[in-house]
Amino acid sequence: MNDTIIISDIEAQCFIGVPDEERNAPQSLLVSLELEADFTKASSGDDLMATINYHAVYLQVQEVCADGERKLIETLAEDIASSIMAKFGVKCIRVEVKKFILPKTGYVSVKIYNLAGQEVATLVEGNMEANTEGYTFNWNASSMSSGVYFVRAESASSVSTQKLMLLK
Repeated sequence: MNDTIIISDIEAQCFIGVPDEERNAPQSLLVSLELEADFTKASSGDDLMATINYHAVYLQVQEVCADGERKLIETLAEDIASSIMAKFGVKCIRVEVKKFILPKTGYVSVKIYNLAGQEVATLVEGNMEANTEGYTFNWNASSMSSGVYFVRAESASSVSTQKLMLLK
C-alpha cells in the first residue's frame, strides 16, 4: 500500500527564466512535493529508519535548484523528480514549482486572513513595478496567535490563496 507524504513550500534559489537577463541573479522559488511510497513498516512500528529523511529531501531540492541554469520550470521540476526518485526510492512523486514574477507594472495585493475570513494583515497593496526576479514579503506575526491563516496574493491577472500554519 502506498501512502503520500507532502512537503510544502521549500524555499530555494535558482537561476531560471527564458530571457538571459532573468538568469543573471538567483530567484526565490517555492517547491512542494508529494511523495508516494510504502510507509506501512514506518507507521506500524514508529520506525524512523523505515521512512524517508525529510531533511535530506529538503537538502536535495536545494542542491538541484542551485545546480546550474535552466530556462524552464518544467526542466527544474523534472530534475527534482528524477533526483528524489533515484536517491530516496520514492515510487511516485508530484512536483509543484511556484515562481512569483510581475511581467509588467500593475496592481498587487498580498493580505493575510484568519480562519473566520477576517483580514489580519496587509503586506502590500498598490501598483508595483515589473520584476522578473520576484518579490519577497515578510509578515510580522509576533502579535498573532498560533493557528491556520490564509495568504491571498492578487494581481491584475491572477489570484492565489495559500494556507499556512503559524506555530509559536
